[in-house]
Amino acid sequence: SVNNGILEMMGQSGTVVSASFEIYIPTDAPPQRLVFNTAEIVPVVHHEFLLSVHVLQIHRSAISIIDPPPVVEPAGFNVSTPHQLLIKLDNPGNGEDTYLLTARVLPTDNITSDDVQFTLFNPQRTLTPLATTIMPVEITLDSSIPASEPFEIEFTWSSIVNESVFASTKLLIEAEQRHSWDITPLLGQSMQVLPNEEFQYGIQVTNIGNFVDTVQLVPHMSVTTTMNDSSTWNLHSPVDSLEVEVNASEVLLITQM
Repeated sequence: SVNNGILEMMGQSGTVVSASFEIYIPTDAPPQRLVFNTAEIVPVVHHEFLLSVHVLQIHRSAISIIDPPPVVEPAGFNVSTPHQLLIKLDNPGNGEDTYLLTARVLPTDNITSDDVQFTLFNPQRTLTPLATTIMPVEITLDSSIPASEPFEIEFTWSSIVNESVFASTKLLIEAEQRHSWDITPLLGQSMQVLPNEEFQYGIQVTNIGNFVDTVQLVPHMSVTTTMNDSSTWNLHSPVDSLEVEVNASEVLLITQM
């Protein structure tokens, strides 16, 4: 029996007594060697007891994204703009460990590993047992990424001491639509026309954004007259384009009087 941490055994002379032990080791018990032996007040000449227990270091890793919180729908980010994520990193093991955080894109048919730039701040860290740290990570989506096409990025928290131990988490993201156009007057920036004369000119619009888009041209007029010039100019109505694919163009015809 065990009384107050002391093992007591009784038996007849010349007999063998056996016992079994069940030892509970806490999750954060540090790696160490525990030795149990006969009490000093007991003469060793009569019996001797020696037992050692080795608590080994268990390397563990845990990681989770806390901002933005993971949801079913993809998180949207504007292209060409740095965005900050917050990642929670843990050492669930029972000994001090050193880790390295890495990040990558999971490529798709239209997304490559070069389409997202990751900025990791102090990615290697040493944590005590059951310790936690929060690491900010910046991501920048390339301007060429098509909008509304979900893809995943993955973060991995790996033990450097034991390279077989790591944990990973993924975040589903997509690029927000970027509205951007290149507008070119086909007849140049300057034209000579007569008062009250109807004339037509074309403006080419090119969708240089990252999703199918439409554009509307709304006229504004500034008139500088010379002496005795009393002519008036009427603004034409706004002109709308059709849906224009990415990198495609359309010529909008404008009639002015």
